[in-house]
Amino acid sequence: MFFNLIFRMLLARWPIILVATASCLLGGAWIVLTAPPRYEATARVEMQYVKNVQGGTFLTRKTAAAYVTSQVRMIQDYQVAVPAAEALGLLDNPDVQSSFAATGGDPEDFPRWVAARLIAGVFARPFEDSNMLEIGYVSSTPQGALQSVDAIRSAYIQATINAQRSGALETANNLAVRVANSSKELARLQAEKRDLETRSGAMPEVEAQRLTDMVNKRMGGSYVAMPSRSRLPLRLADAEAELARGAEVLGPNNPNLSALRAARDAIKAQIQQENAATTAAASVDGVTERARQAAIDAQKTKVLSLRQVGLEMKLLQDEIDGRSAIIKSMNEQINNLRQQASYQDVGLIPVGDAEVEPKAVFPNPPLILGGTGFLGFMLGSLLAIFLELLNRRARLPQELESSAGAKLLGVVPFARVGPVRPPREPRARLAAKGRPKARAAA
Repeated sequence: MFFNLIFRMLLARWPIILVATASCLLGGAWIVLTAPPRYEATARVEMQYVKNVQGGTFLTRKTAAAYVTSQVRMIQDYQVAVPAAEALGLLDNPDVQSSFAATGGDPEDFPRWVAARLIAGVFARPFEDSNMLEIGYVSSTPQGALQSVDAIRSAYIQATINAQRSGALETANNLAVRVANSSKELARLQAEKRDLETRSGAMPEVEAQRLTDMVNKRMGGSYVAMPSRSRLPLRLADAEAELARGAEVLGPNNPNLSALRAARDAIKAQIQQENAATTAAASVDGVTERARQAAIDAQKTKVLSLRQVGLEMKLLQDEIDGRSAIIKSMNEQINNLRQQASYQDVGLIPVGDAEVEPKAVFPNPPLILGGTGFLGFMLGSLLAIFLELLNRRARLPQELESSAGAKLLGVVPFARVGPVRPPREPRARLAAKGRPKARAAA
């Protein structure tokens, strides 16, 4: 129902659609007849961002897409367009120079102005199902498009080489500065370690071993056993007993009693001498033991103080080793980057010669006329529907019943107002009536 209604609206306003379509077709025909032809030339470059395992390069799908996008933007940048314009001789072209002079621009901006005109016709796109990039250029002549796209491809490859060289050299120079700073720091750490060794006077390991030797010598040295207990006290006890028995039997002035007293006193004197010798020996042993203990304590103190020195020396040595490894790694990177700066291989290989389409890609009569005709039909249809909605009419009995909400009883035909003209006779009958009159007049 809806589509039938739309069709009746369009059919009622068909002159509007016809005029809009014809107008757009005339505009498209004018473009086809007056627009200058444009020719498209293409050149392809293989991007070797996917290599085998030996090549050492592999990009994921997402990274590869980002890489291709960056390359497309690089092709449409001034760093490629300016060398390409110079290779084409546009910078020395008098006509181009006069055109730029007419703009009144700064002469310093002339290369970029020419490059901007060249960029306007450049495009790049990935070639489907491959790792190739297709570079294109659109120009007014086939030969100009072919020369331009070839120059752009060469400038793109050379710009990539220059960018790789400058990037590698800049990175190598930055690493060289870092290596110099790290070498100074390494020399400082080595000097600090030597000063610490000089201040400590000995190595901590040597002093610890010396303390171990002193303790082992004390524990494992010869042990002098104390002499066995003397029998003089027993003899003194026997002498005292004999003297007591003699005092009971003998008189106080008996020579035997005096002899017993003398023997007892001699034994006492021997005991006193022996005790004095034992005391002296014990005193000497104590002094020796105290001296040995003092030496061990001093060595312990020295070893404990050197443990902190040993820890500092270990930390310094670890830092020296780490700094040396970093310097070695950076030197290897510098050598690799400087070798890379001399390479010509940047993973871009030209594929075949540049090609140009012999047929102009613009204007395309079928595309332009078809597009303008469709555009005119759509505009006319929208305008017809809009006018029909502004001045709505019931063109069928069903539409009248629907809009009035009542049953249709009859239809009055259109009646002409004024005198009724007789119906026209056919031309053949009028001609037959006129021929006899002509003969009579003759």
